[in-house]
Amino acid sequence: MWEVAWITFNGYAVNDLVRSIGIDKSGAYYTIKSGLLLTKIEKTYEVTKSGNAGIAAESSLLLYELLLDMYKYLSKNSDDFIHDQYLTLYPAIDYMEKNYSSCITLDDLAKVSQVTPEHFCRLFRKIIKIRPFEYLNNLRISKSKEIMLSYPDKKLAEVAKLTGYEDASYFCHMFKKIEGMTPGQFKKMYGIN
Repeated sequence: MWEVAWITFNGYAVNDLVRSIGIDKSGAYYTIKSGLLLTKIEKTYEVTKSGNAGIAAESSLLLYELLLDMYKYLSKNSDDFIHDQYLTLYPAIDYMEKNYSSCITLDDLAKVSQVTPEHFCRLFRKIIKIRPFEYLNNLRISKSKEIMLSYPDKKLAEVAKLTGYEDASYFCHMFKKIEGMTPGQFKKMYGIN
């Protein structure tokens, strides 16, 4: 059975962002979480049509969540072997999502996936297409944006700690590296002082 849903968007570095999650052109993609992706698309659509104050911030947040989920759950290849390899990584991805605010080591991730650290790194790069800690940093920065939008009075040092960064300057460095702007510029863009 086919189910079709689409969403379009634009903005700063959108082409690079979409390419970085492996979507380089229109086409058919396989997913193991179609219900989740469809729900996020529908929710994003509902928010954009609501007319509520803060629509841009909420839409942006939902879109980033959708892109992260697409990154995790979409594939151009229906090969069962790749699917099985992904299932090996899923416990580690779930672990990162639940524990991003804590110190996470390569040994922790390999242990929850029940493989050696070396095999985990190779498999993660093969299936997810980036290193495990690049994924973790992307997740942490995404969560930091959620926090800044939801709790505008939080200081950057607090946001850094809540997202697993002990050092606020390192957090700011990673934010700029991933987002192409500083956390302060991000807050200013959304009218947060």
